[in-house]
Amino acid sequence: MIDYKGIWIPAEVVEDSNLNLQEKLLYSLILFMCRNNNECYCSNSTISEIFSIPINSASRLILSLKNKKYINIKMQYFENSKKIQARIIEPLQYISIHKNVDEIKYYKNNNKIKKYENEILYSKDDLEMLYDN
Repeated sequence: MIDYKGIWIPAEVVEDSNLNLQEKLLYSLILFMCRNNNECYCSNSTISEIFSIPINSASRLILSLKNKKYINIKMQYFENSKKIQARIIEPLQYISIHKNVDEIKYYKNNNKIKKYENEILYSKDDLEMLYDN
């Protein structure tokens, strides 16, 4: 299981009308997991556990993101075998996922999340207080 306190859903993902709600959540998780080296390993069973959905639903969501050209999937095979060792997922679109929550500069206005022109900074303590329920 992934060690995290939550998932930040970027404004670009929230406002993307090409994705349904489950795809937005999964894509945000993938962006979070890929934030350090632009690729991650994530099995259908891991996705199934995190979102409490059946494994075949996780598989359909991954395939949907691939077909919509949000992610690329590479398979890593065991040597001299057709057996899959790992599935590597890489986002195809760059969306900033802040490594440091001190850098988050968004506010809510008119039911849309937009970048705030004056760059209000929320402290890490403020954000953790909201998400540590």
